[in-house]
Parts: sequence; C-alpha cells; structure tokens
Amino acid sequence: MGPEEFWELNRGSGDEDDRNKIIRKANRMMFIDDLEKFPLQPMPLSIDEFEGLFGKPTSEDKDIMTQCFIKDYLRIGDSIEGKERIVDKWGLDWISLYLHHNEQQEEYELCSIIKEVYDEGKIILKEWMKNETIT
Repeated sequence: MGPEEFWELNRGSGDEDDRNKIIRKANRMMFIDDLEKFPLQPMPLSIDEFEGLFGKPTSEDKDIMTQCFIKDYLRIGDSIEGKERIVDKWGLDWISLYLHHNEQQEEYELCSIIKEVYDEGKIILKEWMKNETIT
C-alpha cells in the first residue's frame, strides 16, 4: 500500500467499501510483518481466523509466510526438538497450506523441507495426544 492510497483514505474520497479494503490490506500486511519481526512468537491465528479478519491468504502472503517458516527451519529445525518447536509455533494446518502452495508453485526443494516437518509434526502430535490420554 503506497502513500497515495493512505492519502485517498484520509481525504475521504472513494466509498466505504474501498476504505475497508485498504484498512484490511494494511492490517494483513502488518500481521505478516509481525511474523517476520518476531520469529519466536507462535502463529496467533488459525487459517479460519485469518480468513475472517483479512480474507483468504494471497499467493504473496503464502510466499512470505513460507519464507518465515523456512527461516525458522534453518534456525532451529534440523532436530526433533527443533521440528517440535516449529510445529508448535505454526500448527499443522498452516504447514499443510504452505506445502500445498509450494507444490502449486513447483518449489519442490521447499516442499521437501516442509513435508519433512509436516510428517514429523504428525508423529509429534500423536505423541502429545497419547501423553494427554495417559495423564
């Protein structure tokens, strides 16, 4: 969103729907920016919550979030504990979304990393569920 769009928003030109779209886009961009700035924070929204607030994630959104995910993997994910932290942060629903998106983009190198974490995440989730039923 450029300064012109904000200028138009503040000047009052355009209808209410245009203003809401611009505000929604700005909020979505700030949310994604926070994902980049605060890598240790868990993903605060489910996919459904994200769509309710911002609309469906765009291809650009998924590209940026995939890069955040890959940065996490490169930083902490090359161990079982690291993958557990990544799964805990992102959740399997988001990881699955990134996997599907990158398959469509034919980014197979990224897919191999994402799939590795996703598969390990399913095992980790089963272990967590098993431990919950024991206690």
